[in-house]
Amino acid sequence: MILTLLPIEWTRQTASVNLPPEAIAYAVAGLPEQRGVVISLAPGGWRVVHEFFKAAMDREARYPTPEQALAALRAFIDLKTEV
Repeated sequence: MILTLLPIEWTRQTASVNLPPEAIAYAVAGLPEQRGVVISLAPGGWRVVHEFFKAAMDREARYPTPEQALAALRAFIDLKTEV
């Protein structure tokens, strides 16, 4: 399974007018059965927001980058699907 981050929300403005806005939320593409997961900026880092891992994955966990949040999601999915 290949998971991809797709920017879906941006900052309104950056400190410099010459810099493009930065992504503050990403949709995760590549999940089975059209499951919706978003990785969003939160106080303290990036978090995985989901509807289908309600009790299993820690909603309060924070990651330094969106890519690390995506890696944690991938590891969780791989763990859940091992036989």
